[in-house]
Amino acid sequence: MILEPLDNYIDMKSADVQDFIAPVLRLYNKDGKQLAFPHFAATQLLYYRADLFEKAGIKQPPQTWEEFRNDCDLLRKADIQCTALRGQPDTGENIWFWGQVLYGFGGKYFANEPADLTPTVNSPAAVEALKWYTDVMTNFTVPGSISATFDDVVIAMQQGRIAMTVEGAPTAGRILDPKLSKVVGKLGFALPPGGVSGRFPPFAGQAYVIPAASENKAAAAAFLQWATSKDLMKRISLDSTFVAITRTSLWDDPEIRAKHDYDYGHGSFAATYAETLRGAPEWYYPRIPEFKEIGDRLGRALQEAVVRSKSPEAALDDAQGDAVEIVKRAGYLK
Repeated sequence: MILEPLDNYIDMKSADVQDFIAPVLRLYNKDGKQLAFPHFAATQLLYYRADLFEKAGIKQPPQTWEEFRNDCDLLRKADIQCTALRGQPDTGENIWFWGQVLYGFGGKYFANEPADLTPTVNSPAAVEALKWYTDVMTNFTVPGSISATFDDVVIAMQQGRIAMTVEGAPTAGRILDPKLSKVVGKLGFALPPGGVSGRFPPFAGQAYVIPAASENKAAAAAFLQWATSKDLMKRISLDSTFVAITRTSLWDDPEIRAKHDYDYGHGSFAATYAETLRGAPEWYYPRIPEFKEIGDRLGRALQEAVVRSKSPEAALDDAQGDAVEIVKRAGYLK
């Protein structure tokens, strides 16, 4: 093992480990050993313009991906631009968004991770998820979405160009920057939509670890415990518009709420963020090193379908073949 279990140096009770949001903590636990303490937890939220929803006759934020698409149609009929979504082909861009659609439609990346890593990226459910994405990207997004990064989506929302999007929760401070934003006071916040298999909000974490080769493990453990303490995390969060809190108690802290709540009468940002994190699956990204290569390849398949150089079925069939070769090369399949 290349990481030192923290249990060997830190008393888990004194570190108040149970205060960490459960999925974020589980992400770094292996065989009952805690290998890291998380300092960053991100997910995506549904950001929506309540005023534009009312104008289009939409009474509540969409609960499913099908409702999302149908609401886009209602917005278009009201001459309102619906959305912008990540289109840049990359594991951290269009795939970080699209994974929740894949899971919601009942698809998955592998047959039975981690026991069976046979890729399943061209399953019928995956094809339906890509058809949904292609439809929305083709018919309801702003020009340029095909190559949009998260930054482009944030700016589109910030500048009032779209009625809703599903985008990173930590970016809310940028979207609502009072010096730049045209949507302060107009936004609502909700859980991302789901599908027949449920809701699967995107999840990403970052954490501090102790390398097994460290010559100063006790000192490293002391720093790690301080760096992820409730007091320091609160100080950092109060000093920034970028929030990615990993401790449950801080989401209900009055000072944190006062700075980051953004409640304009259509849903509390802080409460929605915390709820989404609690329900986010720590396995959102398969935990094998090769998934970055597979995700990037699949991201290109998504773009191929959107630009219509391939049908969704053909794009995913080709990606499936390449994914199989990647896992075979890594020794997961014979």
